[in-house]
Amino acid sequence: MKFKSFMALSCLTVLLFSSCSNDDPTPKPKPEQPKDVPTKTLSFITQEKAFQGYDKWVYVNLETGETVMKDDVSEQEWRTYSDAGKKKDLFGKYDITKTVEGKPSNAPDKWHLAFHVFDVRTNDAEACMTDTTDIETIKTLPTNVKWVSDIKAYLIYDMTGMMKNPIVMGYMKSYVNMGLYYWMHKVKGTMGEYALTMSKSDPKKAPVFLVKFKDGSYAVIQFTGLKDATGKKKEVSFKYKFVKKN
Repeated sequence: MKFKSFMALSCLTVLLFSSCSNDDPTPKPKPEQPKDVPTKTLSFITQEKAFQGYDKWVYVNLETGETVMKDDVSEQEWRTYSDAGKKKDLFGKYDITKTVEGKPSNAPDKWHLAFHVFDVRTNDAEACMTDTTDIETIKTLPTNVKWVSDIKAYLIYDMTGMMKNPIVMGYMKSYVNMGLYYWMHKVKGTMGEYALTMSKSDPKKAPVFLVKFKDGSYAVIQFTGLKDATGKKKEVSFKYKFVKKN
């Protein structure tokens, strides 16, 4: 496999098992009204240096605004890519040449979202992307949308073997939420540059995302940035309302 071709594809850090979405008619506890909830802002580094930090998760508590970075403890596997490989993924043919068993969860006691660089998973929640661009216009959760649950996915874990011949890549077996996944996108024609996804109704503004949790609480989120002030570190920034159940 050519290095440039692999680099272009490796910007997609997730290889999906399958996808699913559902509308949940089960009644939930009545939450507070968004108009009574202040809009907060949050920023945190998810990657200090390029090609590093893929073995980390940043857990976010939307209620308190606390974040904490933890090592990934899921099951992992390494794939060696070659034309003789017996398996195949988006990057090409490969053989699994190393596996590591998963360990017990090290997630904090309470968290709502977790970020693997730009990949997002939830704490057993459902999410959707709206075409609304004003966070203040969300007064209640809509009923005419498809709520998307987390799905199993292979996420990049180790890129240290990317320069080898043959190329070797490590993956974690984890989860992502595709309802949140497209808050950013790879810029066409670049080798790993990303930009915020803009709303279809207003291409100059980012859309609002909704996340509803099992306890009846929900979050209204609008992403505002994906780099720090230097432009060298990956930093997730967003404004949001966390609407807690009564």
